[in-house]
Order: sequence, then C-alpha cells, then structure tokens
Amino acid sequence: MKQSLTHIRTSHVGRLPPPKGWEDMPARLANAELTDPASIAAEVTPAIAETVKKQVEAGIDCIGDGEFWTARSLAHYTAHFTGIEARPVAPGEPPTTRHSTRERDEFCDFYADCDRAGTLFLVPGEKPMPPVTMRVVARGPVKSKGPEAIDRQLDTFKAAIARSGAAVEEAFVPVLAPGWLDHFIFNEYYQTEDEFLFALADALREEYRAVVAAGFVLQIDDPGLPDWWDMLKPEPSVEAYRQFARRRIDAVNHALAGIPEERVRYHLCWGSWHGPHTHDLPLEHIIDLILEVKAQTYSFEAANVRHEHDGGCGRTQSCRHADAGCRQPRHQPRRAPAARRRPHPALRRNRRPREHHRRHRLRPRRPGPRRPRLGQIAHPRRRRAPRVAVPLALTLAAVTGIEDEERRVGRSPGSFPPWSGPFLHKPLKLSLPPHQASLVTSHLRHVKASSSSSAASRSPA
Repeated sequence: MKQSLTHIRTSHVGRLPPPKGWEDMPARLANAELTDPASIAAEVTPAIAETVKKQVEAGIDCIGDGEFWTARSLAHYTAHFTGIEARPVAPGEPPTTRHSTRERDEFCDFYADCDRAGTLFLVPGEKPMPPVTMRVVARGPVKSKGPEAIDRQLDTFKAAIARSGAAVEEAFVPVLAPGWLDHFIFNEYYQTEDEFLFALADALREEYRAVVAAGFVLQIDDPGLPDWWDMLKPEPSVEAYRQFARRRIDAVNHALAGIPEERVRYHLCWGSWHGPHTHDLPLEHIIDLILEVKAQTYSFEAANVRHEHDGGCGRTQSCRHADAGCRQPRHQPRRAPAARRRPHPALRRNRRPREHHRRHRLRPRRPGPRRPRLGQIAHPRRRRAPRVAVPLALTLAAVTGIEDEERRVGRSPGSFPPWSGPFLHKPLKLSLPPHQASLVTSHLRHVKASSSSSAASRSPA
C-alpha cells in the first residue's frame, strides 16, 4: 500500500451498503446468477461507479468496490471451487460454526431472539435471512475453477473506476482467507483438518494472484483467526489455541507465496454483530502470530468497545504498518471484565495497578507529563500541594490588621508588635500552601516595618 509523510491515509474494511434499489443485486452477483458482460455493463458498472465516486468525495484514499461479489452460499462456493456440495442439516447439527459457540450457550435467550427474527443485528430495517437448512461440505478435492469468477469482478471494478471520472489513487479487493472459509465449508473428504485447510489455501492462491496482477491491493479477510476461539468446545488453553491459530497463519502464507508483501494487507475482527462479545479472545494472545503474515499492512477492529484496549498491543511488537483506524459501529453493550481490559504487561510498566486505584478511589492519570499545580512545582510527585506552617496569630494579624487584633486583646494600638510574646497566647499554627504563606510573610514584614516606625514616633525624645 502507498504511504504518506504529509497526511494520514484512509481506507475501510470492504463491505459497503448497496446502492438504492440494489437490495437483491449483491446476492445475484455472488451466486453467479448474473454473468453476461452486457448485463453487467448496463446494471452493475454504473452503480459501482457511483460507489467509487462517493468514496473519493468522502476523502477515502484506498477505495474498494463495496464487496458485492461475496456471499456465504453454496452457489458462491461452487462458482469458485470444485468438490463442494450441500446436504440437509442433520438434527442437532449446526449449519455453520457460528451457530455453535460458547457465547450462544451462555446467552441462549438472546440468540434465540436473533434466530427468530432472522437477523444478525436486530436493527430496524434489516432484511431477515431465511433459516439455514443446508450444510455446505467438501465431498471431493477442493480446487480452483480458474480465475473466471474473480476476473469478472475485477474487470467490472476497473470499468467502474473509469466510468466514475474520479481520481483514484489506490484500490483494494477483499478475498477470504482459508481459515475463514472453513467456518462455512465442512470437511467430509480429507483425512485431517490440516489437509483440508491447505487445500483451501491452494484453491485461493489463484484468486490472490489475479487481484495483484490486476493492479489492486489484495486484502486477506480472516475474521476466523480470533473467532475460532469461541467456537471450540470445551474452551482450550491459550497455548493450545495459539498452536491451532498458527496452522491458519501458515496456510495464509502458503497461499501468498510469490506475492510481494507491499501488495497485501491483512484484516481481522471479532465480528460486528450486536451481541455481548463476552468470549472474544484478547488481541495480545495472537498479535505476534498476526505479524507473521506476509503482508505490509495489518487492519483490525478498533471501535468495538470490547477491544479498545487492544490498540495498545501494537506498541509491544515490531509492526511494519498498522491500520487500526478501521472503525466499526460501537454496538456491544457489555464491556470486557477487568482482567480482559488490562493492557499488555509491557504497557503497565511504571504505572500503579488498577487494584490500587480502585481500592483508594483514585482516578488513573492519563499518560503524558503532568501539569504542575499551584504550589506543586517544587514537589511534582506529590498528589497534595505541600504545606508550610505559619503561626495562626500572625496569619490573623496579616488578614484582619494588627490594630484590630490589638483592640481584641485590650491593648492600645502600637503597644506591642504582633510577633511578641504577649500576643501569642497559644502556639497555634495554620497550614497554608507555599504561595499563600509567602504572601502572608510578605504582608507581615510590611506590618512589622509599619509597627516599628509607629513605636519610634510615639517614644519620648
């Protein structure tokens, strides 16, 4: 991807709202129902051109085609790969891996409502999806059918850019990762899951190369890397899951063999559905594995409230180019437990533990230098401003005036200076900040000088 030293370059993760009147068109494109070049040029190219123009006008530097050509359906998979079939879902069998998670087990009523509504987000206007009754499976060798399907998408994107008349600096095309495809295609052919995973990688390699050869930046969509954590039952240890995830990283690198890193960006997320997200894997457990992907740029969800703290993990790693600004809607209502919200240990150095702040009801200080408060310059590490002991009688004399104090104790004006013994009946002292103490001391010096001159004028010659 291009970089800049003068401004922050912007992009997005790929999926955009379809144009008005285009509600059914993405499914037709993804399922290869519309393949005639003339029909595509008449119905598809103008709409994508308008999408391109809006992105450029909004200030997007690296644009996309809206990701209208991807779907999770049998028709889409069979248009790209061989060996894919479908069969009815058996009783008690989940149609996809996302239908069997530990979070669903914990919030069964919530997800039952989602299933009854037929939506993922439960937002007004969302089009319900029909229930999944078929399971997509691999019944033979999974191989690419050639670049015909992906070339149809790439040629349309090029034509839309030319038709838009906008000055496009850079464009990207998302393609699924092997570890994301196996969420929706189940293995019923290969002896081991590793064989199946690397067969998917070989089948995707041709599409990856076609995107780069067409002059676009290749985005690898791999939400499955963190999502699998919640789908494995029982819950594995972090180390066991890291071994599981490493195989998927190896499969991605296998598919990227021979592709320059500067033409690749890697995207992952924890899903953007409106759910509790209590079983999301913290980024700190997989950040080092992510950086092993042969890509120049890494993109991850940063506005999901359960992963706001994950943005700091990049500081502890040697990252070539991180794109953490891919914003998703702030929709998750529950925050992560304190143990999950804690930043990486390397980020907590020289900080007081959260338990200390919670126990003493202290507000954690924001990072950066402190502004010295008044009277705190000489002691920048102390929370309270330091105090200076000043005799209370002298303070009262300085504030109310020496003559009032003399009348209060029954003495004639000027009969004794305020610092003499008779005036200080008790050794009371008032604790004042330094700047106030200095003002009092200065005022007392003036009172002392005035008192001495008055006494000298009243004394007999």
